[in-house]
This record gives sequence, C-alpha cells and structure tokens, in this order.
Amino acid sequence: MENTPHCTDLYWQVQGYSIPADYRYWLYSGLVLVYPPLKTDTEWRWQLGGIDGAANGSSLILGEA
Repeated sequence: MENTPHCTDLYWQVQGYSIPADYRYWLYSGLVLVYPPLKTDTEWRWQLGGIDGAANGSSLILGEA
C-alpha cells in the first residue's frame, strides 16, 4: 500500500479594516503555541496561505469579500 500524503485546507474569515503586513509571523507563532509539533516535526509539510489586501506601509488593508 502506497503512503500518500493527505491534504486539508483550513479557511476562516478575517474581519476588520486592516491587519499587520507581517501577519504570517504572528499567525505562525499562535499556531505553534496551540500545537508545538508544527515547529519541530519534520514529517509535517504545511504552509500558510496569503490574505488578499493592499499594502499600506506596515499594514495590509483588507477589501470586501
């Protein structure tokens, strides 16, 4: 039997006018706080997707969905 990786996409709604442009760092840090193996387990292959918005200095201005 072949061992094939499973893929799961997680989505959630972002509300508000803007978020920090470096949100990926803060999101990653929060996820690792909740589930520490994300940082250390080399068997996991995962990535953070992007959030659409217009860059404005150190912020990302969110548009309407």
